[in-house]
Amino acid sequence: MKYRALLSRVRVTCLALAIPALVFYQSSFWQSTNGPNDGPVTRLAVSSQGHLFAMCNYLYRSTDNGNTWTKLSGAPAGGFSSLAVIPNDYILGGSYGAIFRSTDDGDSWRKQSDVHDWYSGQLYSVTSFAVTPDSLIYAGTWGQGFYESFDLGHSWTGGGYYPNHVGDDFVRALATSAKGYVFVGTDAWILRQDYNGHEWGSAQFTGYGPGADVTSLVATPRGYVFASSANYSYDVYGNLTSATSDILRSTEDSVTFSPFDNGLPTSAFTGKYLLTSNSAGDVFAGNDSSGVYRSTDNGLHWAAINGGLQDLHVQSIAASPSGYVFVGTSSGLVYRSSQPTTGIVAPENSTPEEFTLEQNFPNPFNPATTIRFSVPTSSFVTLKVHNLLGEEITTLVSERLGAGTYTIRWDANTFPSGVYFCRLQAGDLTETKKLTLLR
Repeated sequence: MKYRALLSRVRVTCLALAIPALVFYQSSFWQSTNGPNDGPVTRLAVSSQGHLFAMCNYLYRSTDNGNTWTKLSGAPAGGFSSLAVIPNDYILGGSYGAIFRSTDDGDSWRKQSDVHDWYSGQLYSVTSFAVTPDSLIYAGTWGQGFYESFDLGHSWTGGGYYPNHVGDDFVRALATSAKGYVFVGTDAWILRQDYNGHEWGSAQFTGYGPGADVTSLVATPRGYVFASSANYSYDVYGNLTSATSDILRSTEDSVTFSPFDNGLPTSAFTGKYLLTSNSAGDVFAGNDSSGVYRSTDNGLHWAAINGGLQDLHVQSIAASPSGYVFVGTSSGLVYRSSQPTTGIVAPENSTPEEFTLEQNFPNPFNPATTIRFSVPTSSFVTLKVHNLLGEEITTLVSERLGAGTYTIRWDANTFPSGVYFCRLQAGDLTETKKLTLLR
């Protein structure tokens, strides 16, 4: 049955039909890993193999989604102010005055370049890294502009000796889009390099001035670029009176950024955002005072996803190739999304008029099936799976979604053969489908 409705709240629930009076609850989006427990987690990075690297007082690695952690004693003293995984799963670490590289999963490190003024010897911090589609590596610095590498971080050129034409040497954040554009966030500007060869000196730059510090940049697979900015105000005595943050959006073909903050906090102290995106194009914004927010509709709406997150002071954020999202907190813990976030995909420019739950396909299935449903307006959506006894066995969706038609893949590899049920609920409206797993 199909229903026409504007929904203020939507729930997708899977249950056994034999038990009509079940009590449902929102499961936790996050689960705590077992560490590293060594000071605030200031940097996170994930390799193509899913190996997770966390920078605390020391650098740690987990090869099992955070269940166990190994302290990487070969990392340089003082730690890293920036961390990135590049092609070949090489790892780059930026510190105060140097760029390091590891080619053995973080076990050992070698300094590849000093970051300093060639005339005065003054050292500068490495703030960020970015990789272009053709594997050119950029490193942003605070005071020396850009360094670049053509050989996966083995050798570098840049800084005061190598001129660049960015116009601002104080770089806070970098992002590269699928078309090869490089976006640069500084203490006052968001700039885009019109990709022209491999030389900064030959590049043309266009810019947008948000009038605030750019704290993070991310380019999504859908062709959008998001930036976070923070603006601090002080009274005549030097006391902080406000710390407001915005999330801005542009397309990769433009440098016209506009605020996209529907659903985000609006108080005078909103904290600083750090951004990441999964391979489906969903954007995650970690805030250092209010937890994590997610947008599945290109920034049109944001929803807090803090279930299970015991520390809302997010210091770092990263998404893995398999779709898990990780956040590092000030308490020294890394939290992981309870399940991959890329299982749900919304097609672009899809605004259905009706609320529907379609039959899963294939059905029967072994071991995976796809569930498709439509939401006609921005709504909070949950998708749960129950067995014949009415017992909840997994939660597939628990978040606010924009209007659209969504598909999600359920891998039932760990579950026995049998009959399961799906019910799509929107207020008093429901639809139910039976799923059959045959092995």
